[in-house]
Amino acid sequence: MIERQKYPLVFAASAFLVWLIVRFVLRFDGLYGQDAYEYFRYAKALNTFLSEGKPPGDYFWPLYYPILGALLSLFVAPIFALQWISVGSLVLTAIFVHRTICLLYEEKSTSGFYVLVCFVLSPMVLRAGMLVMSDMLATLFVCLSAYSILSFDKKKHLKYFLGFIVFAVSASMTRYVAAVIVWPLGIWGTFKFFKHRKSPWHLFWALLLGFLLILPHWLIRSQSPVAFLKHPALFSWSAANFFRSQFMGTDGTFQFKFINIIYAFGGFYHPAYFVLGALFVLLVLILKQKLNASIYILWISALVYGLFLAGVPYQNMRFLILSFPLIIVCVFPGWQFILEKTPFKKIAFTLFVLLQLSLFAHVMQPLLHRSKLEQAVVAKLSAYQGSTLYSFDMDVALKGRELRFEYKNLWDTLYTQFKVGDFVLFNPMGLKDQWQGKNPMLNWEYLKTNYQMETVEQMPEGWTLFKIISIEN
Repeated sequence: MIERQKYPLVFAASAFLVWLIVRFVLRFDGLYGQDAYEYFRYAKALNTFLSEGKPPGDYFWPLYYPILGALLSLFVAPIFALQWISVGSLVLTAIFVHRTICLLYEEKSTSGFYVLVCFVLSPMVLRAGMLVMSDMLATLFVCLSAYSILSFDKKKHLKYFLGFIVFAVSASMTRYVAAVIVWPLGIWGTFKFFKHRKSPWHLFWALLLGFLLILPHWLIRSQSPVAFLKHPALFSWSAANFFRSQFMGTDGTFQFKFINIIYAFGGFYHPAYFVLGALFVLLVLILKQKLNASIYILWISALVYGLFLAGVPYQNMRFLILSFPLIIVCVFPGWQFILEKTPFKKIAFTLFVLLQLSLFAHVMQPLLHRSKLEQAVVAKLSAYQGSTLYSFDMDVALKGRELRFEYKNLWDTLYTQFKVGDFVLFNPMGLKDQWQGKNPMLNWEYLKTNYQMETVEQMPEGWTLFKIISIEN
């Protein structure tokens, strides 16, 4: 068994070894889809602001991830800076999940190995550590918030309460939705604050500290500091969504396998997160161990977050990661029980690690596929730079990989006129179902009806580069 004090090194070695394989063997740089490119773009804009003074412009999403990326980009390339933040956040989260377990449970001799195989090697956690995304950094801040407020209750030192304020605000400024998790912790922590007879002035200074941490948001987003409160997820939240699996909105039509209330608690049972989670939860309930209030508040925070996600008219497995460290802490007694009953422990755990890595390969496959597709399209289109390009979905990757076009997005605007000689990058069959009746397909139908186009390049997955050659008579 590995010595307890060596587990941080084991966590770090495991995560960075996987990153080296993903980055240099599989050649995946963490960029795919749309969100990752937007984080990448704004981190570079902030870096330019820091080095040259050029204003970075407005930005809709939370700022802490691109800000940290920009600061680290002063020393390394931005793409490495952002990936390293994700990998480092995974490692630090694992360390503080481990410390939280040690804080709350008397029997903790196997906690390090538990965190390694069930958290570090959790397929979706390991995937998040490879991405240019804010998910892992926000998860770190949520974990640090929980650890700080639990330490405050146990040790009664004011520094832990101040730490909670710092990390709770940082979590919310990294992913706005993290506020849903940290609010129950904050309410409980405030009750403990007065129970431990701390001065109201301490609370005032803590709140002032929180306000100072929000200042970057107010300064950079001074034109629209509360625009995130108008996000469709908030306005369309409804308990009626708990039992729905099909949704229609501004992002098209989506049909999911499970109703929202089942999806939203996937962190407890889904193989992509916690292949033994359902068993551990069942054991915790059956064993009926006496839990202290500290562990109950973690359950409450995880359940509140799950209910919030269940009311949002959309599903994304990424969203479940924020509460996952709390779940890992809560069901630790289930692991202990299984460990005591398992024969041939070395063989069993070797097979379990192999299963986790296999599931990681499975959840990474769509991202690797999308990244290769984007790079193939970029390679094909590089020869046509300098032209006007109408596109949707793929244009974000083209911009992120610095292809120089005059971009016109087929989702932003419903066009009534196109110019002969311009290019159109589109995937009619691939986008048809989700975007039927929406701007991308309406623009495409208008183009087919009113203009003659020739195929210039055929690319994988149905993506095609067309050139507008004449107006249809």
